[in-house]
Amino acid sequence: MRRVLSLVITVLFAVQLLLLSASGQVYPEQTVSDGLWRFVVDDAVTYPDDRSLPVVQEERLFFPVDLILPPLGADWQIDEATRTLSIYRGEQIVAINLLTGQAITSDGRFLITRAFYLNGTYYIVASLALEEFGGKLTLLSNDVYRLTTGSQALTDDEVVALMDSMPSFRPEVVNQPTVYLLFHGTGGGISSILTQLSQHDMRAAFFFSASDIANSPATVRRIYIAGHRIGIWAPGGSAAEVVRANDLLQKVLKLRTNLVMAPSISTAALERAGYLVWNASFSTASETETLSLSPVLSTVGWPTSVWFDGSSASAQSLEKIFSSISELRLRVASETLRPFQSP
Repeated sequence: MRRVLSLVITVLFAVQLLLLSASGQVYPEQTVSDGLWRFVVDDAVTYPDDRSLPVVQEERLFFPVDLILPPLGADWQIDEATRTLSIYRGEQIVAINLLTGQAITSDGRFLITRAFYLNGTYYIVASLALEEFGGKLTLLSNDVYRLTTGSQALTDDEVVALMDSMPSFRPEVVNQPTVYLLFHGTGGGISSILTQLSQHDMRAAFFFSASDIANSPATVRRIYIAGHRIGIWAPGGSAAEVVRANDLLQKVLKLRTNLVMAPSISTAALERAGYLVWNASFSTASETETLSLSPVLSTVGWPTSVWFDGSSASAQSLEKIFSSISELRLRVASETLRPFQSP
């Protein structure tokens, strides 16, 4: 009778545990705007099976074992007879009873936690894995989780910038991806930028707005005489801006250009008007203490472009890029290339 009662209690407990497991909700911040899910491990963006996503239950975050353990160098196995989930790395072991939530570690500590089976995989409390096997889990500003193990080279802000430059949910990674350099034609860093381009024997494209041309005609002439291409910077993205800038350029240089730099949202309309429209994946104006473009560009695996705002800081950024990235990857905008357009 005692055995039967014990069996009934065990079954009831298991059913209750199953119901709790099924009621868990996928962590809402993990569903990104395009309905797809990413997970960053150190500096690498990964794409987990959307049937095995983190869930929140009882205000605790649970991760699938196959998602959180491998980056920590840990593995797991299940003992069906005792309903025990064992997590281990070398001699270090944490054994969790699936029915009671009690756990014991290889160094003799007793823990209260929880683990369960859902959608074909086992889930554990994320904080348990991190506390026992190291690592740090961060929710990035773009609502994607990042697990760092100490091997990362990029900051959180740099990882977000990297992801923002992706041309698709899962872009094809290529060897030596091209980085296009686009320059604003005025600012305190122009002399340094011109010197660096000359040292690297590059003829770049400098983009000027109508107000730039009206206020700094001598700078426009200087850059043109140095052999660089002249384009129009249309921050508002309108054809009227381009026409006005070209009218001024005609007065200053006796030429007009169809080379335009504009926000990506304006690309289609300007292209219909006959312009070659370039966009930027990154801007040096976005650099901060926690975001430097040179390590991001060293990591990126798809074509990108960088907008240098002409400031002294942007000239310093260019110097770092020249020193850290192969010149084989660096190209400049021109009328003969298909314009690069950011996602």
